[in-house]
Amino acid sequence: MRSPLFEGFDYEHDMLAFDTDAVRECEWDQVFASDPPARLEFPLYLRRERYNRSSEIVHRHNDFLALYIVRGGRGTHIVNEQACSMARGDVFIMGEGAAHYFRNPIDLTLDAIYFQARLWSSREWEILCGLPELTSYLAPDSQNMKAPQNSDHFGHLSPEPHTRVEAVL
Repeated sequence: MRSPLFEGFDYEHDMLAFDTDAVRECEWDQVFASDPPARLEFPLYLRRERYNRSSEIVHRHNDFLALYIVRGGRGTHIVNEQACSMARGDVFIMGEGAAHYFRNPIDLTLDAIYFQARLWSSREWEILCGLPELTSYLAPDSQNMKAPQNSDHFGHLSPEPHTRVEAVL
């Protein structure tokens, strides 16, 4: 029996639509251009994504960041050549310029929140980037991402908080 966690997607990864030999460069206007104009004016976008047994399409978010919450399934997230397994409740943050892909996803379902830095004022952004817990995620460089403890894995939601987050998203 199929869980309702694997139904109702905004985006389902289609591996046939991409060239697997090149890094796909993603710009905010390009990725979200097919959506209503308000999406281009307001720098925040939410969608539910599904990846299942798809190929490894490397892509880079050039001018936006991402927060991923794993709703279900499993796989491995590779960011700047650093691997981290993914399971229900895991939270990942990706900064601008990070190259990533999903390896061996099996019914991997993500609640994805994409945003641009302009969502906050320059002072608010300065404060966020100044927090040691967020620095390597919001402004990742090769040194931050190569440290063994630093991938894009930010943490894990236990079942109760995860259920509340799912209800909102």
